[in-house]
Amino acid sequence: MPKKTIVLNIKDQSIEEFLEYLTQKLRGVDYSLTYKSGRVYLTIHGRAEEMEDFIRSARKAHGDFMRIHRPIGGIRMYPKDWLLEKGRGISISLLIRALTARGFVAKMRRDVLMSNVEPSELLDIFGQLRDIYWPIRSEIKQKKVREILTIASFITKEPVMSLLYQAMDEGIIRKTEEGIYLFTIDPELALDKLIGIKKQEEGS
Repeated sequence: MPKKTIVLNIKDQSIEEFLEYLTQKLRGVDYSLTYKSGRVYLTIHGRAEEMEDFIRSARKAHGDFMRIHRPIGGIRMYPKDWLLEKGRGISISLLIRALTARGFVAKMRRDVLMSNVEPSELLDIFGQLRDIYWPIRSEIKQKKVREILTIASFITKEPVMSLLYQAMDEGIIRKTEEGIYLFTIDPELALDKLIGIKKQEEGS
C-alpha cells in the first residue's frame, strides 16, 4: 500500500496534547508516527487518491494546534471547527458575548476567534455556559432571552431563574399569556441592567 511521510515541528512540552489532538483529527486513517528532537514524523498509508486529503487534514490539525497554543502578542487563534467541537451546543456568538462581558478580547475574523483567553480557561468557560444555558431551554424557549440571561448569570454568578424573576419585577422582561418571555427594552440594555441590579445589591 502506498505511504508518505511528512514532518511536523512541535515543542517537547506540547507533544502529548498535540498527539491527542492529531488522533482525533485522523480517525479512520491508517498512520504511524515517531517523535524525535521536536519533530513528529507522520507516515500515512492509503490509496494514492486518498493520500493528499489525509495529509491536508494532518497539516491543518498541526496548524490549528499551533495557532491555539502559540499566541502572538498575547492573542490566540481558535478555529471555528475547534470551537464548535468543544462548545458542544454553545454557539460561538454566545461565547464571544460572554468573553467580552468578562473583559477578554474576543473577535471573530473569517472562521477564527481571536482572543487572549487561554485554552484551559476557554474550555472552563464553555462548561460554565453549558451549565447555565441547557437547564433553562424548556422553561425559556426564546433564544435571545435565554442567551442574555445566561451571560448575566455567568457574569454575576446569580442563579439564572432568579435573574429572570428580577428582570420581570423590574419590567425588563414580560411574560405573555402564551408563556413567551419578551424583552421590554433593547436586549443589550437589558443585559447592562441585569448586571447593574446585582452590583447595586452587593453595594447596598
